[in-house]
Amino acid sequence: MQAGDGSVSAGSARFNIRLFGQEVCVTCLAGRLRVVQNGNDAELAAGEQLRYRPAHFGIARAVRAGEVSAWRQRLLVFKQSTLAEVVDEVNRYRPGKLILNNDVLGKARVQASFSLDRLDDVIALIQDAYGARVTRLPGGIVLFG
Repeated sequence: MQAGDGSVSAGSARFNIRLFGQEVCVTCLAGRLRVVQNGNDAELAAGEQLRYRPAHFGIARAVRAGEVSAWRQRLLVFKQSTLAEVVDEVNRYRPGKLILNNDVLGKARVQASFSLDRLDDVIALIQDAYGARVTRLPGGIVLFG
C-alpha cells in the first residue's frame, strides 16, 4: 500500500495509516508489517508506530493501539497533544471549521477524549479551559482568539 512517499506491506496484519500533510503515521494494531521509504525500512510489531515524511524516517515507538484506533468506536483520544493538533483532527470530522488565531493557545497541551457525535464539546473546552474568545460564523466556522 502506498502512503505518502513510502509504502507499507502487511500480509495479515491489522494497521492504521494517517496522513498529516506530508507526514505519514503508520501504527501496527496486530501482527507485523514493514514500512519502506526512500531506502529506509523498518518492521513494526503490534503496538508500535512510526512516522515519516520526505527526507525524514522516524523510529518505531510503542503506542496504545486502542487509543490510535478509538475513532472506530467514534471517539477521538488525545494524550498531551497540542491544541492545534486537536483542532486539526476535529476539523477532519466536524462540518465547518475551527480556526485558532492565537499561536500560544495552539501550543497548549490537551489530554481529553471526545465523542465524534459531540464535537462541539471541543468548542466549550477551548473557551472554558483556555479562556479563548469564541466567534461563531455561518457555515459552522468558529474562530478562537
